[in-house]
Amino acid sequence: MEKILATFRIDVNAWEAFKDLAAKNDTTATALLTEFVRQQVSGNIDTHIDSHIDSHIDTHIDDNLANRIDTIEESLYSLSTFDLDAHIDKLLDSRLDAIRKEMVELREKLNAR
Repeated sequence: MEKILATFRIDVNAWEAFKDLAAKNDTTATALLTEFVRQQVSGNIDTHIDSHIDSHIDTHIDDNLANRIDTIEESLYSLSTFDLDAHIDKLLDSRLDAIRKEMVELREKLNAR
């Protein structure tokens, strides 16, 4: 039987989940896809495989999303309001110092007249 190399585009997370699923079932992604195509062509598709893959991919995606959300939340919590308040206070103090200095200069100019 002559064989060809078939390529296609797929979401990276879905592909990784699919390869993980294959490995957990002691097979490869290529073997699963080859079997899927063979079953489709012969009309003997096992719908159980589809639901099994879907549930594993969903779980994998859910886990990745949860991890990313946790990372974002940790980053947000690390920006404490105390640090932000201190930064704002520093900026305001600097601006007030500049205004005070300008007022002193203006008074001196006014008194010099």
